[in-house]
Amino acid sequence: MQVLHARVDLFDPRARYVLLAHSAGGAVLSRLLDLLMNGESLVLGHGRESAVLTGELDCYLTRHPLKQCEVTHHDKQFTRPAAVVAMEPSLLFFDVTERQYSEDIADALEKGQVREFWDLQGNKEHSGGKLPGHFSTVGNWAADLASLVEAPKDAGWITDAIENKGWTWNMFRGLCAGLVHWCPESNPQAEFVAQYIKEGGSFTYVAGTETDNKFRAHMVKVVLEKEYGLKAVETSGEGGVKDLKDGQEYYFHAIPEAGHEMYADNLPVTSDLISVGLMTDLPKLFAGVEDEILHKRQ
Repeated sequence: MQVLHARVDLFDPRARYVLLAHSAGGAVLSRLLDLLMNGESLVLGHGRESAVLTGELDCYLTRHPLKQCEVTHHDKQFTRPAAVVAMEPSLLFFDVTERQYSEDIADALEKGQVREFWDLQGNKEHSGGKLPGHFSTVGNWAADLASLVEAPKDAGWITDAIENKGWTWNMFRGLCAGLVHWCPESNPQAEFVAQYIKEGGSFTYVAGTETDNKFRAHMVKVVLEKEYGLKAVETSGEGGVKDLKDGQEYYFHAIPEAGHEMYADNLPVTSDLISVGLMTDLPKLFAGVEDEILHKRQ
């Protein structure tokens, strides 16, 4: 929050900004949304960069959503992001767990037959009869990594981040522990995203198209629809997108020939779909950006 406020005057109603996050950064993004929507007791110090959160911060740091804390609301309200783009964020319990799939999982996902609720083992009885099991949960990678004293030697993405990107193993362990707390079976982060959409925010979910990517994306759509009544607007066959119904819909982009790192696997399509969606939903915002760019070039 302090980093964001150092760059954007969160109390200026004219402020325009877009938040984008990928993977575990999505858990940070959703908690930031919770703060921006429900934590208006930001107290400014002598300078813009000395902003701190008071009272409710202690409650929040113990991993409670702000709606469960005693929040003091002030006359000033935060200016929320004009749009949020989440690229396979660590949002649900399914995003930190590992699964084994049935041989017909691809066909089941295509037909929307993967069970619709929280039957994590694929064998729970439902009122409508027993549904065919298409997956079983076999592990929780976030909990496993958080429990390790030393960094694993066989995870290239971790060793690369430690050697080249300024990360430490303690940072990874802390991040994973946070994911365990914020991605339980109750999926508390979904409420933050749903509130943002229902209160008029422009939300975009971006997913890869390999089997596990499709499964986790399907579960996000299920949660947001079944629990909060929100509909995903998917890319049409012609590559166009339609306007969103405020408070009812969000964009969903499935990137072909891409996995979890869709921005690296298929950057042109990823960039185009996100851009077209945002410009369709927020034409005035991006018209202003274009005007600023032209003005600077003159």
